[in-house]
Amino acid sequence: ANFSDALGLAVNGSAVFRVTHHKDPVPHVPPEDFGFTHIAVPEAFFDGAPPAYVLCTEPESTDCSGQYSDVLDDVLLNSEDHMDYMGQNTSSAGCSSQQGHLAQLAIGDSTGGRLIV
Repeated sequence: ANFSDALGLAVNGSAVFRVTHHKDPVPHVPPEDFGFTHIAVPEAFFDGAPPAYVLCTEPESTDCSGQYSDVLDDVLLNSEDHMDYMGQNTSSAGCSSQQGHLAQLAIGDSTGGRLIV
């Protein structure tokens, strides 16, 4: 919680988003049961083909990635969701084969914030 609080203070007022994809297990590690909390910034949750996403303002919202919190199941059955973000192969093989390529997707909120990935 200390890191989350400190980062929250550091980015206060900035247009910062957490980006998550379907059943990617990584956003749930370490689990909340261990006392871990995410920074309280909006989450852009991609559960289908980009550019469609859900924007959640509450950490661990069950409208976003919080609906998938079975880490063991997600690691065993859905780790491929960690290797694909916004249609881009984010594995080491995908990153090295896409050198010089930048996928851009704007995510906005009421403050006019944008995320370019």
